[in-house]
Amino acid sequence: MIHVSLFINDIENDENKKIINIIRSLRDETPHTLAIVDVKDDADLEKIYGDDVPMLKAGPYSLKAPFDRENISVMIKSADQRVQELPDEHIVKKRAQIATHLESSDKISYWFSRNYMWVILGVLFLYITLPFVAPIALKYDKPGIAKPIYSAYRLVCHELAFRSWFLFGDQPAYPREAAHFKEDEWLTYEEVTGSTSANSAGEIWDASRFTGEELNGEIGYKVALCQRCLAIYGTLFIFGLIFVVTGRKIPQLPWYVWLLVGLVPIGLDGFSQLISQMLNLPWFDYRESTPVLRTLTGSLFGLTTGWFGFPAIQETADEVKAMVKAKVARMKNYYDEIEA
Repeated sequence: MIHVSLFINDIENDENKKIINIIRSLRDETPHTLAIVDVKDDADLEKIYGDDVPMLKAGPYSLKAPFDRENISVMIKSADQRVQELPDEHIVKKRAQIATHLESSDKISYWFSRNYMWVILGVLFLYITLPFVAPIALKYDKPGIAKPIYSAYRLVCHELAFRSWFLFGDQPAYPREAAHFKEDEWLTYEEVTGSTSANSAGEIWDASRFTGEELNGEIGYKVALCQRCLAIYGTLFIFGLIFVVTGRKIPQLPWYVWLLVGLVPIGLDGFSQLISQMLNLPWFDYRESTPVLRTLTGSLFGLTTGWFGFPAIQETADEVKAMVKAKVARMKNYYDEIEA
């Protein structure tokens, strides 16, 4: 049997009552059940369907107003014929069951649509907190805790010591000499480690594994996530909190603003550095970015990515919530109709 759903915004409206009577009068032609969903009773349903009601759904077909007895009949018959053409009776029964029962997938989807931001924020919080646990563990002589963290994060971040923050030292960072960052005030990575400034594979690998423990903590201990990555995910986390506190109503950032403000600066800073160091072009001076630039460009990317991404996810989440709530409303009306 076909399950028909009518979405309206006022069940007492005379026009809506006429539509309901027309649909019910068509049962002699095509047997069906009717579920009436009043969207004004639920904010999520009204947000999704409010501009389109009255709207009729049967199987894969939807029909928006204005409609009359003829086009309603055609839609219901088309949905019924589609069911009749299914080759397997098991499939027919399964579809009928899905239409009139709340599946486990519906419950999971609904839960995630309501709580996805807390899941994301929880993951981000752990991701940006653990890198700080590593240097704290080294400070208090717990290398068994620190080393697995450094090893794990090395899979997703280069962890180069001259592009990372340090805790418990005289300086928060030890950039390369080539960065010319506070040249007269800050010690460089080369000065504190005795390393050369060559870009050999061995030197890069040593800088990635260097944690500060090698110098007995005299310069502090490295955070297990580079400055740029920390800025990206830290800002993403902060914007996520703001998004939740403001009721998830912040409008989506235009894609071109994300491109110009978020992607272009980080691309220019990162790739200009990479190209100058790898290709050694005579017309392109060797360049090493600074902790401030890495943090700034990473923060802009994290902020704009969250601003562009979270509202888009919220829009999808709202649609999922509305679909599940609409199904629950249809089910309620379906069973009320059976009891009647």
